Parts: sequence; C-alpha cells; structure tokens
Amino acid sequence: MEILVADDLLETRLLLKSILKKLGHEVISTEDGALAWEALIKSNISLVITDWEMPNLSGIELCKKIRETNLNRYVYIILLTAKNEKQELVEGMEAGADDFISKPFNNQELNVRIRAGERIIRLQNDLEEKNHKLKTYNDRLEKDLNAAADLQKSLLPQPFQKIQDLSFESIFMPSLFVAGDIFNYFELDEENTGFYLLDVSGHGVSSAMLSFTLSKFLSEHGEARGLVKTYSEEEGKFINTSPEKVLTELNKLFEMGLEVMQYFTMVYGKYNRLTREMEFSLGGHPPVIIVHREKPPTVVDLSSIPIGMFDHSEYERAVVKLEPGDLVYVYSDGFCECFDIGDGKVTELMVEWLELHKHLDKEALNETIKTKMRAYSDNNPEADDISLMMITVN
Repeated sequence: MEILVADDLLETRLLLKSILKKLGHEVISTEDGALAWEALIKSNISLVITDWEMPNLSGIELCKKIRETNLNRYVYIILLTAKNEKQELVEGMEAGADDFISKPFNNQELNVRIRAGERIIRLQNDLEEKNHKLKTYNDRLEKDLNAAADLQKSLLPQPFQKIQDLSFESIFMPSLFVAGDIFNYFELDEENTGFYLLDVSGHGVSSAMLSFTLSKFLSEHGEARGLVKTYSEEEGKFINTSPEKVLTELNKLFEMGLEVMQYFTMVYGKYNRLTREMEFSLGGHPPVIIVHREKPPTVVDLSSIPIGMFDHSEYERAVVKLEPGDLVYVYSDGFCECFDIGDGKVTELMVEWLELHKHLDKEALNETIKTKMRAYSDNNPEADDISLMMITVN
C-alpha cells in the first residue's frame, strides 16, 4: 500500500519510512503539510500519517483540507502527536483524523493501526463500488420508468376533446412515475359515446402494468371490442354492451382472489345523444357527481364490490337524464382525498365545492380544480394518483 508521511523532522520521516518499507508498503514523505497536500492531489494515496505541528500547513489544517475537498476517494488519516490531553484529541477527531499514534511510537502499534486503516479503506472502496453499481441501476430504472410513464400517457386521450354532444376534459396527476389510474372516452357509434375511469389497487409498476392491460381490453377497436361491443347473431351486427355487463365480464377475466389482493375499481358509462340518457355502472368506485345547470346536483352511488376481488360479483346500472349545460364528474379516490378532512363527509364536501364553482367558465374551473389538486399533492408526498374526468353536455 502507498502511504504518505508528513513530518517536519527528518529523523522521524526516515524512521517511519524504514519501518513502513519493512512492513511491505511504499512511502512518499514530505516535510510539511502544504507539500503533503500537493502530493495527495497528484496521486491516489489513501492513507496519510501526519505530524500535528508542521510549518506552512499543520496536521490539523491538513485534516480539515482533506475532509473539505472531494478527492474521489476516502483518505484515512493517522495523526502523529505528542499530545495526550483529551481536549486535544477531540480537536483532532473534529478536524477529521481517523486515528492517533503517540510519540514515541511503538512499531507493533504502528503496524496494527495501519492494518486497521487498510480495512477501513477497503470497506470504503467496496462501499463506493456498490454505490456506483446502485446508481447505475437506479439510473437505468429511472430511464425505464420514464419510458413507461410516457407509454402510459400515450394511452390517455387528449385532455380536451369533443365527441358528438359531449365535451370531455381530463386531469391526470400520477403519484409516481407510473400510475394505477387510467381512463378514456370514445365514440361507440353515431348515437352513443362511451367512457371509463379505473383505479388499480396499490402503486407503482405492478399497478401500472394491470392498468395498461385493462386499457387494451377496453379499447373500442380490435379483438378486445367484445367487451364494449357484443356481436348479435340476431341483428347480424355489433351492439353496445350495457355498462353492468362490461363490469361483469371484466370481473370474470381478472379474478385475482384474496391471495393476490390486486383488484381495481371502475366506472363505465355510455351516453345516447338522441335520448340524452347517460348510463353508469360502478365497481367499488367513488360516486359519480352530476352538477345540473338548473337543479340540485345528483350523486350516483351504486354499492358494489371492486372488480377482481370476488367471483360472481354482480353490478347495477343507473340511468340519468341530462340536459345541456349539465356537468358530470368521474374521478379516482385520489381526488376524494383532496376534500377529506376526517369527518366522513367527503362526498358532501365535494358536491358543495363543485356546486359553488359551477358558474366559472371551463378554463377557470379547470385551473381552480388543478390548483386544489396541486395544493393537496404538494403537502402529501404519499398521495394517491389523482384522475378526474369532466363531461359537459352541449
């Protein structure tokens, strides 16, 4: 091992050099702290034996300089001193010294202390190597998560979109890189518009993977269209699946059981522009809130079991007649948490708040809701994903 010796006394430097060479070490010696510092920054030396009192730069000052500077390695410092007072030893430790050798020193003691220093340096090097590997892994993981987050966002609809007689606005705030929430709105046929919002239990990658899969099953195109559209042999064409049937089929397809304990809550709905009727089914999901233009709000709350929790679960359907100007709110439970003050009246508070702000124009309302979401999220680092869908009847 290469060791740096710093001492202003020539005889001490020669004695240390002789002993250390016999112990199998290479030695570089300097006559003061300033020269020792120059030698340190030009080399990869990791063990220093330095005298306490030296010209230009004392041993204490050298310790402080080493600790204050990033040398990209740990330097183990043994302070060589004739001082034995407790306060002086404390001063040396506070300056950054790792160990002490009292003058006159014993050869065996010197050997033992150097071996202890070698173990510390080896452990420190192992730790730095592991930290480097961990950082490399974390960087790769973060890159993969960012890619997954981009993929998830690509599956979401445009935040502002008009479909037939409905205008959709959505807000999405994931708690992590990827989320268990996902939603969509789409045209089913020339008369009907479909939409859904679902929230997978848990957080992170496993929840996001299930939400990705569910989004494909609920696509209105391709092989999965059998969920939202069912082929009728009698009519010889695809017909729109009723909301409760969609949830029932999903429950059969994604039965997780109590052992896995991964399930999801969901709202699926469709709107007919001719009848102006909106149909909903809820699978363990928070209520749908409808803020009417001319009458008090409607809360659609269907008692039901989350999807995938139990087999043979049954789901109900609600039908609401809507008028132009009515505003439908569909959301995940993360949005509920923005209103939770611990009194058990979350839905009532939400209804009051949404009713209070219903006269705002769309842009102002959207920004007001985002501000409330951000305020909650910023003060609650462990907050759940927050998703909100606002549907306006035109």
